[in-house]
Amino acid sequence: MRVRGRSGAWRGVPVRGRLPAEAERNALLDELQRHREKQTAAYVERARALGSPCLAGCHGCCHQLVLVELPDALLIARRLLAAGAVTAGLRRALEENATLVERSTPEDIFAMGGGCVFLDRGAPAAGCTIYEVRPNDCRTWFIHGVPDGRWCEPGAPARERPRLAIPELEEADVRHGARWVARFGTGLEVRPVWAPLALAVLAALDLLEHGPATLERWRERLDEATQRSYGFFEEEARTTD
Repeated sequence: MRVRGRSGAWRGVPVRGRLPAEAERNALLDELQRHREKQTAAYVERARALGSPCLAGCHGCCHQLVLVELPDALLIARRLLAAGAVTAGLRRALEENATLVERSTPEDIFAMGGGCVFLDRGAPAAGCTIYEVRPNDCRTWFIHGVPDGRWCEPGAPARERPRLAIPELEEADVRHGARWVARFGTGLEVRPVWAPLALAVLAALDLLEHGPATLERWRERLDEATQRSYGFFEEEARTTD
């Protein structure tokens, strides 16, 4: 995962603001979805030009630590709510996955073959059950410099996987994300979120169902997860420099 610029922590910052009206909220989320699809096409084109071996149907990256920011979590939460998929069983699975990830290192998660709660392993053609709204880091994760996918198998050295970095696309996406969160207008732009997928989706479901004030109950966990995530990948950057 790429490391974002560190922002201030959440502690002591109350949640204020309100959600946009439903029509405006959906328009903003639709706009974000279009941006994600355009961005994905640009990444795929560049990755192919640079010789990435990643192919459709590979689920290697689904077994690693999946981190998301607020916009991606909101897209996923909206899709789940619209599909009537937010059951007690799903909430339980999200909470179990979030708790497991909070207690594990990236290497632990990869070695366990765990990772994403939305990967359907039981279907004849296993795959992502939220593919159309998959997180940004899932869309833009490509490896390079190796002729096959051996680095993607559980047990491969997690910190040695050669991720393909495309700085100009990443920087453009960071700028777009900052503008989008500010326009969404919940007051959350002061609260950086870069948290494990299941935890972020639980918080986003509460946000869409009950409004920004409900995020107070998630504040401590999201703050700790965000700071822990930065710590993992700052350490990775130091060890690979």
